[in-house]
Amino acid sequence: MSFRKPLLAAVSLALGGCVIPAYNNFTRSFTISGGATVEFNFSNGLVPEENSDVKMLPASLDVKAAVKTMVYNFKFIVKSGDAPRSVVIEDVSGAAPEILVEDDHPRLAGKSWHGASGPKTPDDPRLAWLDEPDDSFRIYRVNIMTSDGRRLVMYTAAGYAAPAKELFKKMLGLGKAP
Repeated sequence: MSFRKPLLAAVSLALGGCVIPAYNNFTRSFTISGGATVEFNFSNGLVPEENSDVKMLPASLDVKAAVKTMVYNFKFIVKSGDAPRSVVIEDVSGAAPEILVEDDHPRLAGKSWHGASGPKTPDDPRLAWLDEPDDSFRIYRVNIMTSDGRRLVMYTAAGYAAPAKELFKKMLGLGKAP
């Protein structure tokens, strides 16, 4: 029995979304698509954005070595338990926003919504951030149309340490096999 596949899956889960070393309380600003700035608070990791309607949870990614794909995962909690009318999530880390998720008929599991991007393949130019030599933060804009018709715009992020990105590249077939 090969332990390679379960090991790779476990490493992917362990390294995804929260691999930047934890620091005590601080705020960091990021410039997003279009030149605006967003701030995130950190306290031994990213403090999820929250308001009276929604609590964001950190974004993550799942690298599937067997099929050489990567999927971005998103989740938030709707405090009222009422499903939103729509959810659109954009990666706003680069020069232009990239829509990752469009859900026109969101459903909740309890009070939680979960969405995933389509699979990204190694030849996708939008994965060029994996080649950045330093740690990377990916910033995501979450556009929510609430059940009562209000539009919420929130942000979430995921940090990836340089060694994790090297592992992801190997799992996608962009480097030496692990």
